[in-house]
Amino acid sequence: MSITSPTADPEIDAQGTPTSRRERPLITEEVDRPLDDKSDICGGGHHGDSPTVKTIEEKEQEHKHKVEDYKNVIGGILIAVCFGIIVIFSILDALCEIDSTLFAGAFEFAKTIATAIIGYLFATNAKK
Repeated sequence: MSITSPTADPEIDAQGTPTSRRERPLITEEVDRPLDDKSDICGGGHHGDSPTVKTIEEKEQEHKHKVEDYKNVIGGILIAVCFGIIVIFSILDALCEIDSTLFAGAFEFAKTIATAIIGYLFATNAKK
């Protein structure tokens, strides 16, 4: 086992400064300088003019709001369709006096779906 001296390392010379094939940049200042306006991370210009950077939490919250809005729109459409079916079935039953079990079952199904969707929409909007 041989003991090596600091000068035995090919990367360090006798004065202790590194000597490598690439030239390392000289450090001329010890304090970081603030960025100028042109290289601002917000896209340049003044802070009031540039758009703000959204954090991950803000993006997730925005996505949740969009999903909830989408659910409410779809629920509203389903309610409108169910009420439309109920109205059409009621008019047909009044005019034609249909006594079919299939017709009655479809009418009850539309009422059940409409009731469930209304309950869902009221429950999700009550959380807010």
